[in-house]
Amino acid sequence: MTNPDWIESVAWNADGLAPVVAQDAASGEVLMLAWMNREALRRTVASGEAVYWSRSRKALWKKARPRDIRSAWSRSGSIATPTPCCCASNP
Repeated sequence: MTNPDWIESVAWNADGLAPVVAQDAASGEVLMLAWMNREALRRTVASGEAVYWSRSRKALWKKARPRDIRSAWSRSGSIATPTPCCCASNP
């Protein structure tokens, strides 16, 4: 993904967002449905940690992780992948 134009190949909606599904890397279990804009996707690719777009707050966000307890989220090695979703109109 060295070509900066790759991001435009994502099927962005009219609001410049794409639905993404966070899945457990080992089991494939769906953990959540969220949204990304171009900046969230760029940061996700650059950092290796999923960054999402909050439609209600109109701001980028990351899934919170407890400081003292390793959550199932962080242990799972979850990944976020932009993907078409049949429930994309359902937040």
